[in-house]
Amino acid sequence: MQPRQYQLALAALAFLSPLASADVFNVRGPQPDFTEIQPAVAAAQDGDVVRIWPGSYQAFWIDDEALTLVAALPGGGVVVSGTYRVMNLAASRSVLISGVGASGSDGIALVVSDCQGSVRIRNSNFVGGNESGGYPWNGFPGALVASCEDVMMVNCSCTGGGSNFVSWGVDGLEINGSHVSLFSSIFTGTSGGTEDDPGASGYNGGNGVTSWGSHVFLSGCTLRGGHGGVADWDVDFWTGQYGYGGDGGSGFSGGSANSWFLDNIYLPGTGGWSPDPANVGQDGQDGNLYGTNFPGLARFLRVNRLVDDEQGLQLNFRGAPGDQAYLMIGTSPGYRFRPMFGPQLITTSGGSSLLPMRFVGMLDATGSLQVEYRLRDLPAFGHGVLHVQGHMRGSEVYHSSSSWAVILDSAW
Repeated sequence: MQPRQYQLALAALAFLSPLASADVFNVRGPQPDFTEIQPAVAAAQDGDVVRIWPGSYQAFWIDDEALTLVAALPGGGVVVSGTYRVMNLAASRSVLISGVGASGSDGIALVVSDCQGSVRIRNSNFVGGNESGGYPWNGFPGALVASCEDVMMVNCSCTGGGSNFVSWGVDGLEINGSHVSLFSSIFTGTSGGTEDDPGASGYNGGNGVTSWGSHVFLSGCTLRGGHGGVADWDVDFWTGQYGYGGDGGSGFSGGSANSWFLDNIYLPGTGGWSPDPANVGQDGQDGNLYGTNFPGLARFLRVNRLVDDEQGLQLNFRGAPGDQAYLMIGTSPGYRFRPMFGPQLITTSGGSSLLPMRFVGMLDATGSLQVEYRLRDLPAFGHGVLHVQGHMRGSEVYHSSSSWAVILDSAW
């Protein structure tokens, strides 16, 4: 390890002064404090870490608490059966969730609502519940973000719930009145259904992401629309007409001047079939027809999500070959997209907008760079959260996605 890099690690980690009142709670595992997530959240105070071991868990909610929830093992294996919610977060608080997925058995898998503070979710998969009942029998979106000021999802997936024949397709992610940044994630709308009735039309497919009145930045994501439902094979007895195929879902719907896109893959759904060629549904659209499309490749920075202070902190930069990579380190999740500087994330109001950047190397011919920092020993039973972000300088000058690592004293 280069001495300069080692000194940088020490300087950055000097800010990790563990909170005297902060604690780490284990949900299941070798030394469990709780067997379900909700009691751990209820017992936790601002700044605490909830470490969750593999298993299936009941629904839970975080209501205006500054908490970090992290899967205990690298493979994750933490799945909530039902909906989990983050809500009413004050501007001074933040929530970090890593490796905690959900399958919305009877509703939306993830709901983030009415949050002024920062919400960061990474390495988590969300699948909406099936069939809400009623008519049509629609499923639920994988995730919903509503009335939030600063939400980021990194390396996640959101898939709409399934249903039977009589149903509209369901969106993977719905965003309403919020500021959201999405990195290296997959969003999948489900296909529309078919009503089993002569002359009936197919239903439209869902969108990968649907946005209303929001500021949205998508970088390195895959957005897949659901296919339109097919029309019934039989002609309507009274009209003598065949039904219409449903329209395919778009990768992204709701684009506006407040939408920004960088290096995404769009897979719109196809229009549904009809016995009458004139009634075939329309194919979905990519969805990046409005807003700003940035040139070049998405940039990413990945880091171990949970390490002890005797391990090295591994940072993986990804971008364009030859990029000069710089590292920013902080102790708060105050990063946000700022379009006037291109697809960059900077500190939110209340924090420094000029985080120190240190050169760490150049990306190789494959567009990657791996850096490892040694960590200093924390006090007994100490812990902290380290936030990192890359700054890449090449043919374009972009910030990467941000990430974070929970650092625990080995006594935990």
